[in-house]
Amino acid sequence: MDTSGAGGFCVHSFRNFGVFRPVAMDATVPFESQDQCPVCGTELKTYATLVAERTGRQMRLGCCPSCGYAGYRDRPTREWMARFYRDEWDKGEEKEEDALTPGIPHRLSEAQQTFVRLVAEVASDRGKPLCEIGCGDGALMKAFAEEGFRTLIGVESSRHRALLARAVSGFPVLAGDFESSVVAASLRERSPIGVFASYHVLEHAYHPLAVIRAAGKLQDEGGYLALATPNFVYEPVPTTMFWLPHIHSFTPRALAVLLAVGGYEIVKDHLGYRENIMVIARKVREAQVRSYPESGGCRLAPLDPERSGFQAPLETKFLTGQAGDERRESSNQSKGPAIRGRDLTGFACQRIHDFFQTQTLQSGRRYAFS
Repeated sequence: MDTSGAGGFCVHSFRNFGVFRPVAMDATVPFESQDQCPVCGTELKTYATLVAERTGRQMRLGCCPSCGYAGYRDRPTREWMARFYRDEWDKGEEKEEDALTPGIPHRLSEAQQTFVRLVAEVASDRGKPLCEIGCGDGALMKAFAEEGFRTLIGVESSRHRALLARAVSGFPVLAGDFESSVVAASLRERSPIGVFASYHVLEHAYHPLAVIRAAGKLQDEGGYLALATPNFVYEPVPTTMFWLPHIHSFTPRALAVLLAVGGYEIVKDHLGYRENIMVIARKVREAQVRSYPESGGCRLAPLDPERSGFQAPLETKFLTGQAGDERRESSNQSKGPAIRGRDLTGFACQRIHDFFQTQTLQSGRRYAFS
């Protein structure tokens, strides 16, 4: 959506706002730039620029031509984001407490159940501590307990969700950033941690590598780190462009490189859900990058116009809530052309172009593009 030069799309409004809510990215929000890939250090290539019509403020989105990472090149500072997650992330969602009161089971999605099973299959020693990074409402911790893990602890940035998770799961939950010295000191008392598990949290972390390295400091060699994160190739365009909490997007290869840099080697993966990457990695002395094709074994999914939506002026781009559903698709059923790592910038631009063209046809709205 580069409107600064050769042209692009002029977005006047979004449809189907749903559970998302906007937060203005105005002059009161301090920004900083990320110009190098946080995975491999390669200079990011801008594939889209969001431009506020009234103020001209810009937010660039970039991707790495080397490893397949994508994310915001311009974003609020770490301090602003930390304050947002601590105090504002789930503001107005207190009603969750009624649905997640202790003793009432919370139904996990199929993908979440798969993630729990993957961890249980690999981590045979149920006596070692399992720590969930970004434990949310505590439902996954309860599921891990049902798999026989006896010592569980959660970490959650949101104050409200930390309180909720304690009540729902019955296990201790630390409120704060996982990488903070306070949380690290508390976890050190329980170390070595046998398993760190994190479901759709790494894409929110300001510095993903810092999360990986913080986990490594609390584990012995052979400890496990289980991660699930959206797959950039399949993640919906509105999410990668307009949902700022997802400040990072990974392909399987990018995630494998990130883990290797942090001292972990992937020993098991699951790519059966096309929008999900699930991996189990083990801390090793000399990590090797798990082999994936340049595209991470991904293929371009057909565009689904029914999954696009929102309604907000361009100035309000920070959207919060739960995005997307999961659709299962085995690797031999993937459709569309394979995307090579060196083609990722062009692929990202083409997806944006296709998305807005489809919106024009579906809604009758006219989007300017060139």
